[in-house]
Amino acid sequence: MTGGERPQHLEVLEVSANYFSMLGTSAHIGRVFDPRDDVPGFGEAIVISDSLWARGFGRDPGVLGRKMQLGQ
Repeated sequence: MTGGERPQHLEVLEVSANYFSMLGTSAHIGRVFDPRDDVPGFGEAIVISDSLWARGFGRDPGVLGRKMQLGQ
């Protein structure tokens, strides 16, 4: 991933829009996925873990809306 202070190797999961509701969890800031995210063309979104938010972004709430590059 690039877009933070330094590139990082991450484990990525591709999940359905109801993933977080099934787990009964919500976001500390921002939002988790909802049914709109399954609509083609709606927009691409990612949800990052609290630990990535802390170590990669210093818990900066300004991370919301930033573009990040995920490569292979």
